[in-house]
Amino acid sequence: MTTTSGKTPVTSALLGGCAQRTAKAFLIVTDLGLLAYWTLTAVGVISVGTGDVLLAWNWSFLPLDLFAVTAGLTWSLLPTGHRWSAPLFLCALTLTFSAGLLAVSFFALWGTWALSWWLVNLWLMLMPVGLLLTPKLFCRGTASP
Repeated sequence: MTTTSGKTPVTSALLGGCAQRTAKAFLIVTDLGLLAYWTLTAVGVISVGTGDVLLAWNWSFLPLDLFAVTAGLTWSLLPTGHRWSAPLFLCALTLTFSAGLLAVSFFALWGTWALSWWLVNLWLMLMPVGLLLTPKLFCRGTASP
């Protein structure tokens, strides 16, 4: 397999040009949103409810979300082609997807149908899938290296 500038063709397709800028924008907005959510939750502005199980469930996501945010923001600061770029990108997407999937699964089993919670967690679940499966969706008409 031939490589260009130390990247495999798969990594180049995932992280090249316009697709990388789009992915960075989506991840940065998502990661900053997660940080804002946890900050507002910690100071009591946002609450998922009053039951002990619901509160424990919500706070159990803090480590997962912080790992996702750390991986995503670190990836967004790395230069294109850095040896840790592809692993961090995939790690950030996997952790973000996992957080959304677990929350959506819980809401479905718990029988909670609040639109605001569903939309946010469907975003966390589907955004990473979209970035992986359609890297050039937002890059029509642009050339990427």
